[in-house]
Amino acid sequence: CFERLDRAFPGSRFVLTERDERAWLRSCAANFPADLMRARYAGTPESEVFRRVYGVEWFDRAAFLSARRRHAERVDTHFGADAPGDGRLLRLDVGRADAWARLTAFLGFGSVPGRFPHANRTVGLSGAAPKHHVA
Repeated sequence: CFERLDRAFPGSRFVLTERDERAWLRSCAANFPADLMRARYAGTPESEVFRRVYGVEWFDRAAFLSARRRHAERVDTHFGADAPGDGRLLRLDVGRADAWARLTAFLGFGSVPGRFPHANRTVGLSGAAPKHHVA
């Protein structure tokens, strides 16, 4: 809905968070497995959100990747494929060492030292315990 927000609030700034597609897909697979999604969210508003965003109710690699790429294309179409000259869009790879400094500068706080804060970061998926358990 960024297009509607942009019309409603002219001059607003937007941040498109990006990361490596393979890492993003691994994270989605770990966080939205079919068994968890069926057990917890079947028939709920959350499953409707997944259906609207991804076209499916739980993780499906092709559907998620297609939705991600479509969204990036919409952003490029709306703001321009290259970084927009008006500075209203920040494309931010949160995995980069300078992500936090770029975000804080974009928001007008200057370059605040430190790394981008992460909640729920998965250190490594190989051999790690599953993040979610279905009872």
